[in-house]
Amino acid sequence: MSLYENLVEESIRQTLSNMKCKSCGQQYESENVCFRGHREDCWFVSIYCSGCRMLTPGIVHVGMGDISEGVTHASETEGSEVCTPIDSNDVADMHAFLEDFSGDFRSLFSET
Repeated sequence: MSLYENLVEESIRQTLSNMKCKSCGQQYESENVCFRGHREDCWFVSIYCSGCRMLTPGIVHVGMGDISEGVTHASETEGSEVCTPIDSNDVADMHAFLEDFSGDFRSLFSET
């Protein structure tokens, strides 16, 4: 892992550990931030809340400038959307998507 990637991950960990879980209000712990990967300036993370045991996926956009200023996170109103419970429509949508999905993530991500 490069020095840049280490710095970005540490900055993201620090930023997310200052946020609270939308479900139970407990502050996230930096060691509960798991990095799933990144593509260019988007970092894919999962945050585990030790209070309510909810695993929340997220995407963090990191700017090209100063890393400490580049980590952005959702505002209070946007953040509530991350923890919105999954309903039957979400399950049906995912089922429809997976029915035709070939497993080719490269082409999936190159489309966006």
